[in-house]
Amino acid sequence: MRPFRWSRGERHFPGWYWAATTGRHVGFESWLERDRLVLMDFDPRVVGIASQPFWLHWHDGERERRHAPDYFVRRADGSARVSSI
Repeated sequence: MRPFRWSRGERHFPGWYWAATTGRHVGFESWLERDRLVLMDFDPRVVGIASQPFWLHWHDGERERRHAPDYFVRRADGSARVSSI
């Protein structure tokens, strides 16, 4: 849902990881996200991974807020997990 942007000189470490689980590149925005992504890719229970898959929208009583979770993970048993680091 949200594009990955980066430019020279930034302090974080975004990039693309080739996931064997999906056979595609999956985006990450930091070393921590990349490390979590590698662990998910090696987990035999994981059959699908999507980075920043959707927006969550809510009103906190004062203003509208939104957040894009870092990952949506589909498991072999059909269950799913949403992860934000």
